[in-house]
Amino acid sequence: GVQAASLGPALESVSRMLPASAPAENKDFGLQLAPLARMTLSTKPLNDGPAVTSVSIAMLSMGAIVLLVASFNLANMLLAQSGARRKEFAIRVAIGGGRGRLIRQLLTEGMLLALLGGAGGLLLAGRATRLLVSTLIPLAPVSFWIESTPDWRMLTALIAYCTISTVVFALAPARRLA
Repeated sequence: GVQAASLGPALESVSRMLPASAPAENKDFGLQLAPLARMTLSTKPLNDGPAVTSVSIAMLSMGAIVLLVASFNLANMLLAQSGARRKEFAIRVAIGGGRGRLIRQLLTEGMLLALLGGAGGLLLAGRATRLLVSTLIPLAPVSFWIESTPDWRMLTALIAYCTISTVVFALAPARRLA
């Protein structure tokens, strides 16, 4: 709850007292206040440079491509499965099932698949993050900690992405089959 500007005088006074406490060790040391860069493990994290930004964009792009390929594979499997379910849906139509009802059923199945995949991805991401952090801690020059438990924003994004992927990738097989 303290503003950064109000810490300046306190840091200066502590910096002046450092050499007095241990002259040999603290002769050239001082304290400064600066915002930490988001993606660095440097002992002098001043800002996110263009290299860090381009690496972040590349990593996010690779993740998006993998997600897109997995979604296309799932849509292809749903299309292939729809050929095997033609008889089932012909019987449903014959006993009075409407086209809208069939589409709702297939969209519900697609949403269930998307939510199960999203939950599995969330669990895998949490465990992979913990593993990555545990392997990086001995190598890092400074101690750090990454919170890997999902919050409401992550869960909201997960549900939104699952809904979008259901509409995009399950609607075509559902309309084709119905």
